[in-house]
Amino acid sequence: MRFFIVSFMAIMQLMAAPSAQAHDDHPRVDACHFILAHQEWNPVSVVRFIRCADEVWNVPGTPKYIISIARCESGLRYRAYNSSGPYLGIFQHVQSAWSERVERYIQPLHIRDTRWLNPEVNILIALRMAISMRGWPNDQWSCA
Repeated sequence: MRFFIVSFMAIMQLMAAPSAQAHDDHPRVDACHFILAHQEWNPVSVVRFIRCADEVWNVPGTPKYIISIARCESGLRYRAYNSSGPYLGIFQHVQSAWSERVERYIQPLHIRDTRWLNPEVNILIALRMAISMRGWPNDQWSCA
C-alpha cells in the first residue's frame, strides 16, 4: 500500500513539474526526491534517480546509455573513489574540477550539501554537464 501511495505521489509530482526545456538553468531539483523516501542509496536507487532525472530534464542519450556510463565508471556505487585522479563518486568526477563544477552546475539550484558523496549532486553535475555539452564526450567520461 505504501508503495502505491509513494508511486501515485511521484506520478502526480512529475505531471505537475514544469518542463526543464522552458528554463534549463533552474530545473526542478525536487522532482526526483521521492525516489529516496526513507531508504539508503544503492545501485537500484541510483538507477531510479538517473531515470527520473532524465525524464524531468531531457538529458542527451537514453537512460540505458546514461546508466551504462555510471555502471562502467563506478559500478553504480556512490562512494566509489579512484586514487589515480583522484576520481569521485558515481560519475567519477575528477577531484580538481569538483569545486568549479559545483559552482557552475549546482549553486544555481540552491542545494546545500555539495559534497561528492551526495549522490544527487554527483549525478546532477554529470547530467547538467551532458546537457550543456549536448552529449557525453569521452574526454570527460572514459566509459562514454
